[in-house]
Amino acid sequence: MTNETISFFVSGVPAPEGSMNSYGRGRMVPTNYKKLKPWREAIAEGFRTAYPDYINGVVHPQFSPVKITMVFYLPKAKSCKLKEPTMKRADLDKLERAVNDSLTNLAWFDDCQVVEINSKKLFGTPGVQITIEGL
Repeated sequence: MTNETISFFVSGVPAPEGSMNSYGRGRMVPTNYKKLKPWREAIAEGFRTAYPDYINGVVHPQFSPVKITMVFYLPKAKSCKLKEPTMKRADLDKLERAVNDSLTNLAWFDDCQVVEINSKKLFGTPGVQITIEGL
């Protein structure tokens, strides 16, 4: 992915990756697992669709640093009069974490390779626009 740019949109209500519940013996499960699992799968499928060479085995995750841009579109509550969801539930950093973890072993080997993140939340058709640039 060195010096390449991949851009794709994933439909669906963005699910944050946040707190964990402990079930003993070191077993940790996200508190919103039922929403998070399908969201992470949708992100991975969006990447595979946007980057068909990955599916064909031509390209493997890279070790190079990357920049990622994410624009999260959240559903607007009927009672909300704001134009921008500046304080809408779902912390931006937790939404970012779900995307970064979903793309591990697809776009990169480890999300520590992400050296720059640009992201924001807006109202609109639920989903996320993701752009990954190899540096």
